[in-house]
Amino acid sequence: MRRRDREPTPTKVLAAILRKHVAVIIVLAFATVAGALLEAGLLVLLTATLLAYVQGTDGRAPLFGLHVNVSTTPAIGLGLITVRFAFSALSAWLSAQLTAEVTADERSRLTTAFLGTSYAVQQQEPAGRLQELLSAFVARVSTTVTSFVQGLTAVLSLASFIGMGAVVEPLATLMMLGVLIGLGFVVVPIRKRIRSESASLATTNLTYARTISELGSLGLEMRTFGVRSQFTETLEAASAVQVRGVRRVQFLSGLLTPIYTLLAFACVLVGMQLLGGLNGGRLAAFGAVLLLLLRSLSYGQQLVNVQATMAATVPFLLRFESEVERYREGAAAIGNIRPDHIGDIALKAASLTYPGR
Repeated sequence: MRRRDREPTPTKVLAAILRKHVAVIIVLAFATVAGALLEAGLLVLLTATLLAYVQGTDGRAPLFGLHVNVSTTPAIGLGLITVRFAFSALSAWLSAQLTAEVTADERSRLTTAFLGTSYAVQQQEPAGRLQELLSAFVARVSTTVTSFVQGLTAVLSLASFIGMGAVVEPLATLMMLGVLIGLGFVVVPIRKRIRSESASLATTNLTYARTISELGSLGLEMRTFGVRSQFTETLEAASAVQVRGVRRVQFLSGLLTPIYTLLAFACVLVGMQLLGGLNGGRLAAFGAVLLLLLRSLSYGQQLVNVQATMAATVPFLLRFESEVERYREGAAAIGNIRPDHIGDIALKAASLTYPGR
């Protein structure tokens, strides 16, 4: 099979990384859905209570076809937010634990692959490559996993809010779903550009690390030949290329949120105009869905940020996986005979000749 046919894809790489953490992800998903449903229920309860106060409905708030006494809604709301906090704390702990374990696993996987490769492969490695892979690239891999988890929680939270909205008012919820999907498609071109720029940045980072390591090991030669200014110019030129790449990626990533927020609040303003022509019953239902939409926009914005982050980090993830696979393909042959004793090693009449000279 040709190497091109075995090139890693983001889905396959992430699946391989997360496979051993399925139990944690399942518990995290459950905590996310439960917390989101509690939050959505709280928003519906607040809407019904406020409308009961405004319309003077004898202290009764309509809630899912029932009428709840407004004097009891504060206690109900307090219970909802307390349990919601417990689920949020559990999700935060599981997410932190998952990120820490992935960082340790990927560092171990890279060092095992590198140390197990042949001496020839190790000697051919550019200076600074292993250090860059173990530090910056592993950090990007962890960021990718963290972003995936955040994206998963955002999607599950949105689904929970949409489900709650469908129970309250199906038509308004369908409109809300259409708005969220439309906003997601708007940012697709920018996300593709971020991934392209980040792929170039991954290569630039390795080149910059190699340049620093190579020049840093030539301190004696630099002073002997008086080329300090040339060293400085080389480092500054390599840094400038790397900084330009970082600036482009960060600018495009930062541009996603303002665009999404602008369009999202424009849709909310349109929805507010529609509330003016509704009667009391429909007003309560549409008002609750509008409040759910307003809260869902934060999850939608989180999802957009996650997409931007993953677009910037996935190229590093793929490059990291390619390097690990390359080390594995160059694994050194391991014999099955161990010597009883290793004596002294001596060189006699040794000489050194440069090729062609």
